[in-house]
Amino acid sequence: MNLNLLLGSVVIGGSINQNGLLLMTATHTGETTTLAQIVRLVEEAQTSKAPIQQLADKIAGYFVPFVIFVSTVTLVGWTISGYVDLSHLPITVCV
Repeated sequence: MNLNLLLGSVVIGGSINQNGLLLMTATHTGETTTLAQIVRLVEEAQTSKAPIQQLADKIAGYFVPFVIFVSTVTLVGWTISGYVDLSHLPITVCV
């Protein structure tokens, strides 16, 4: 194997040395590494919301209380109508 072909080659984290000695110089460390950039991008993606998610949250903020209100009114209405004796009401039935 000609060692001149290997001089100046770029290696990254996870490179496999198949045979021989591997001497390398670190060109990026800490926050400038590719892995650190990937981690930063993933963290930003997890903490930010997509515009459609913001719209869904806004709609849910109004929709959920509205549904609870309508459900409560319906419950009260059916509870009151359950105690009313309909035979005393002046209703004519068409047959």
